[in-house]
Amino acid sequence: MGLVLLLSVTLGGGFGDASAEIISISDISMNVRIEVEVQTTALSVVAHLVAPGEPELVLPLLPRGGKIYGIVTDLRPIDYQVVFEALGEVSTMSQPVSLSAMGAQFSSQAATTTTGAEGPSSAVKRWGWLALALTAGSLALLAVWVLGGGDGEDRLEENSDADSPGDAG
Repeated sequence: MGLVLLLSVTLGGGFGDASAEIISISDISMNVRIEVEVQTTALSVVAHLVAPGEPELVLPLLPRGGKIYGIVTDLRPIDYQVVFEALGEVSTMSQPVSLSAMGAQFSSQAATTTTGAEGPSSAVKRWGWLALALTAGSLALLAVWVLGGGDGEDRLEENSDADSPGDAG
C-alpha cells in the first residue's frame, strides 16, 4: 500500500486549502485534479487558469462535498497560475497561485511549453543526419571521379588520335 502525500496551500480571502494533482502527463497534455475549499457562501465556483501566451481558461468547479469544489480535466502541460472565484451574493477571488505551489508534480520534460510532440533535440538530430548523408554523397562522387580516370578531356584526345586516318602508315 503506497502513501501519497498531497500538498496544499492555504489561500485566504474566503478560500481555505487548495490542491492540484497531476494524474497523468505526456508531452502534449496532462490530466489534473484541482480542488479548493470555499469558506464563504457560493452559488458556484470557477477557476481562472492563465499562462503566458495562452488564452485564459475558465473552468467551473463541481461540489465535492462539504465546502470542497473541484474538477478533473485535461490541460496542456503548463504550470498555470490559478485564481479561484466564488460567485454568489458577494463574489470573492483568491490570490493567484501556481499549480506547482498547490502540489502538482511536473516531470522536467513535460513541463516545457513546446508546441509539438517533438522537442528541439529531434530537430537537431534530423539536421545531423542530413549533413551526414550529404557528406557521404559528396565523398562517393569524389571517389567515382578519381577512380574513373580524371576528367573526360584526356579520353577525348586519345580517341580522336586513334581514329585519325592520316596517322596510319
